[in-house]
Amino acid sequence: MGRPKKPTVADAVGFWKAAKLRDGSLGRTTVYFAEKFLDKMGKAKVLELTGADITNYVDRGQGSPAQRREINTVKGIVNFYRQMHGHQPIYAQRPRDGKGRSRWLSVEERERFLAACPPEIAPLVTGLFFTGARRGELEKLRPTSVDYRDRLLRLESRKGGRGLRERVIPIHDRLWEYVKDTEGQKLVFPDPKGKQWDGDAFRDIWWNVVVSLGMTDFLPHDARHTFASELVRQGVGLRQVADLLGHSSLAMVYRYSHVDLEDKRSVVLQL
Repeated sequence: MGRPKKPTVADAVGFWKAAKLRDGSLGRTTVYFAEKFLDKMGKAKVLELTGADITNYVDRGQGSPAQRREINTVKGIVNFYRQMHGHQPIYAQRPRDGKGRSRWLSVEERERFLAACPPEIAPLVTGLFFTGARRGELEKLRPTSVDYRDRLLRLESRKGGRGLRERVIPIHDRLWEYVKDTEGQKLVFPDPKGKQWDGDAFRDIWWNVVVSLGMTDFLPHDARHTFASELVRQGVGLRQVADLLGHSSLAMVYRYSHVDLEDKRSVVLQL
């Protein structure tokens, strides 16, 4: 009788994905990291992996927030399999918190950007700036997630394979103009053909706008930072900002605290 086959990363990824999908959907970024792990290390023996193997595997060219998220996903896959099969979990060191990406626009810059957007992306871009939602959340948003009476968006997300979270965002007047007549559509922010946006097609138009304005290094996700920084500037507390962005802790919103400090400084200096 031959030796029993040693379980691999491919086995662990399949086991983890099946279990998580029983509870609902998985976030797109989480799935990306899981599939990358499968592609790069699928044949590795999962019970022989160490924490060092995982931290060394993760791409150090990414920013520290992305590194931490990838490590969390990969470690979660490995440890879920190990613990469910009677083995001790492993520890993987994560990079220290950095400042993260801190690119956002002033109100004047935001308005110039919106004015330069062609009609086909204007609804989605307005949504990015006035909800702080992730692009993927808005691209797949259906009318069933819109409260047309009270003018609210209900967004659900599953980050890092954790439980499903819902957050409610009031619909700004600027955005309501694009949302109010979408009740009978398949998607709230479709492409010109009524389908979900293809990432490359959207990015091509987005970067045309960026270049036309003489800007550099402004990503769709930076509209989320613009939303958050303006909330802080308007006096909204970091806890409320975190709730609107869908963060369970304040760690990810501390980067905006200096915006509030700048406003306080200007007030004090005028005394």
